[in-house]
Amino acid sequence: MSVLEKHKDIDGIWMHLHGSMVVEEIGSGELALLKEIRQHIGYEIPISLTLDIHGNLAEDLHEYVNIVYSYRTVPHVDQPEVERISAQLLVDAIAHQAKIRPSFKSLPMIIPGEKAVGASEPLRSIFNKLKELEQMEGIISANFFICHAWNDTENTRSSIFVVPESEAYKALADKVTEELAAFVYDRRHEFEFQAKVLEPVEAIQRALEGASKPVFISDSGDNSTAGAPGMSTLLLQMLRDSDLKDKKSIGFRCL
Repeated sequence: MSVLEKHKDIDGIWMHLHGSMVVEEIGSGELALLKEIRQHIGYEIPISLTLDIHGNLAEDLHEYVNIVYSYRTVPHVDQPEVERISAQLLVDAIAHQAKIRPSFKSLPMIIPGEKAVGASEPLRSIFNKLKELEQMEGIISANFFICHAWNDTENTRSSIFVVPESEAYKALADKVTEELAAFVYDRRHEFEFQAKVLEPVEAIQRALEGASKPVFISDSGDNSTAGAPGMSTLLLQMLRDSDLKDKKSIGFRCL
């Protein structure tokens, strides 16, 4: 925090974080970071965050941040666009000296990433709903956080985060939060796996017997991009012990 100590004349803070950082003996890394920042700058200076849609947001994170804008694509291909939006919202808030208190609601849902793809339902309709709500006067950001299902933490669950344009629209933001929460929760059973889900033995068998190639078998439980170590050799061992029928196989770790 030496930068904040040296530069007292800041008008706002913008950061690009993930939303599911967990630190041993601390908990939410994002929450801890925001609390420390607030200790240095107080609560009058606005803070804007770009967050991953797979964030596990702490229940009180909204008390330390003013603006949040999440990715609107899964897989994520819109990071630069979202960064520009969250930065512009911060600039606008500074220019208008807007006092912003966002609304937040957690949902009793845990959705694995394999069940939520942006081009498929129900996430496609949810993204459209976010756009619709952001067209309302007074609402500058409506966000649905799928959650990071692979983290075993107290914050592992879906959530809704709505940002009003100013304090005058706080009641509207609260109402929109409830509306969006109901819209998502009512469609919770529509989240389904987008790829074929099989036990390892059957997956290898189908790959060897199928005519199409190449065939990718992913051990989603050891997904390094989701926080796992990516060190499991289970599939490699099973391939080694299988009759490959003159087919070639290769195993690799995604980082």
